[in-house]
Amino acid sequence: MISILLALSDSVVVFPVQSVEDSGDHLIIRMLDSSAIPEADFYRVRRSGLYGYRLEKGPSFAFWKYTGDTLVLYSRRVFAVVVDAGHGGQDFGAIGVYGYKEKDINLAVALRLADILREKGYRVYLTRDRDTFITLFERADLANSIRAKEKIYISLHCNFMSDTLARGLETYFLTLRKATTRRAVELLENYPDDALEMAGGEVGFILGDVLQSEFLEDSRQLALFIHRHLKKYTMDRGVRQANFHVLRRIYSPSVLVELGYMSNPVEVRKLLDPAYRDSIAVDIGEGIDEYFRWKWR
Repeated sequence: MISILLALSDSVVVFPVQSVEDSGDHLIIRMLDSSAIPEADFYRVRRSGLYGYRLEKGPSFAFWKYTGDTLVLYSRRVFAVVVDAGHGGQDFGAIGVYGYKEKDINLAVALRLADILREKGYRVYLTRDRDTFITLFERADLANSIRAKEKIYISLHCNFMSDTLARGLETYFLTLRKATTRRAVELLENYPDDALEMAGGEVGFILGDVLQSEFLEDSRQLALFIHRHLKKYTMDRGVRQANFHVLRRIYSPSVLVELGYMSNPVEVRKLLDPAYRDSIAVDIGEGIDEYFRWKWR
C-alpha cells in the first residue's frame, strides 16, 4: 500500500492510496478513502521513501483537481502564459506627456511579469522581449502555435485621451459584436497593423468568431480575476469588452490590460516608477493564479 503525507499548516496527515501514476507533468492519485479531500490551494510534490509521496505547501506548486476518489496534481509547467507587450519598434503606441512612449512602458511591465510567472513555474512566452515591431498577426500566430495543457494570452497596453485628467485602469476581453462605445480605444489599439484586411478577409474573421466563442467565458473570468487585483491602483474603469483584433485572432482565453493613461502626467510618473510597475506585475500574476485555480478545481 502506498502512503501519502499531506502537510497542512504544522500538521502532517498520512492517508493510504490505491495507486499513484507519475507522468512527469502530473500525478494521478487514486485514494482508498474518498473523504480525504485536500485543503490546500497548491502543493509541492516530493517523494517520501520508496513508495510514498509528500504533498506540502511551498514555492514550487501544482494545481489540483479532485473528482470522486481521484486526485490529479498538475505542475504549473504544463500551463503556458503568452505575455504580449503592445506596440514596439517604429510603432510607438501612444506618445505621452514628457515625450515618453507607450511601447517602452508596455515592455518594462511585460518583462517583469514574465520573470514573476517563471518564478511561479509557468511556461512563459513573450511576443517581444526588446524594442522591435511585431504585427498583430505575428503575435497571434505565435500564441496559437504553442501547445500546452492550457494557455492564456495577456496583452499589455496604455491608454490615451485628449483630456489630460482622464485616468484609470481597464481590463478588456473580446466581444464578437461591435461595441460602439469602445470604438475609440479599439481604433487606438488596432490601427498599427496595416495588414488588417489580409490573411483571410471577412471569411477568416467569421471562422475566427466561431473558434473564439468557446473561449469567451474563460476570457471574462480571466479578466475579472486580474482586474480584481489591479483596480486598487488608480481609478477603476472596470472590466469591459471590445473588438481588439489581436484578441480576435487568439484561440485561447485572452485579455488586454490598459495600465494607465499616457496623457495623464500623474499616471505617467507612476508608470515610470519600477516599484509601481513591479507591484502591477505581481498582482497580474496573482490574478492568473486565481484563474487557474478556478479553472482546474
